[in-house]
Amino acid sequence: MEDTRPGRNLRVVLLAGFGGLLALLLIAGLEALSVVKSLHASEEAVRSAFFARNESLLTFRSYLDVYGDRVQQYFLAQGPAEDFPQLAKQIATALNSYPAREPEEVALFTTLQAMVAEQERAVNGGIAENHRDDRARMNRYLCDQVLPRRARLLEVSGQIAVWNQEQLRGQEAALLAQFSTARSNLTKLLIIVLGSGLALAIGSIVYIVGQDRDARLRYSDLSHSR
Repeated sequence: MEDTRPGRNLRVVLLAGFGGLLALLLIAGLEALSVVKSLHASEEAVRSAFFARNESLLTFRSYLDVYGDRVQQYFLAQGPAEDFPQLAKQIATALNSYPAREPEEVALFTTLQAMVAEQERAVNGGIAENHRDDRARMNRYLCDQVLPRRARLLEVSGQIAVWNQEQLRGQEAALLAQFSTARSNLTKLLIIVLGSGLALAIGSIVYIVGQDRDARLRYSDLSHSR
């Protein structure tokens, strides 16, 4: 025999309502976790790329500084030149290890590679002339041919560092925009969950009050029929 008691309908309504509410809460929680995980992964990727670029650029500039100091010692104080090829190789290796990907960045590094080769040719040209007995001539060669090229190298590497910082700021701004969008979506979902919970609570109260009124009426009818 089918159970037609009022309490059965109430249980069905409450179970369906609270089950739906729990499902919405689960969806909201999973969505929040997914968004946080995605944003965290994006932020880690952005910062890792920035630090990789920055470290490679710092390594390049440190080798460039050492090379420049040795070159000045050679031209000004008759220092040794035996380690110039090794230092030039270190500069080229550091330059080639830079993870350039954007077209503007690639263009800057192409310019930088050409300038490094030009500086090395200028230094080798001064060594080949071998005018170390003429200090004035060596000083002029250093000032006219070597130092201007080194200054341009430092200028371009500084432009790359600035570009790298601007890229980081732009990517962080994009992440903030994604976070704002995700926050807006999660807020809407939370409003839906709260609204559903409120509707469920109001509906349950109305249903319970109605069932209580019906039960009182039936009890009153039974009392009068006796």
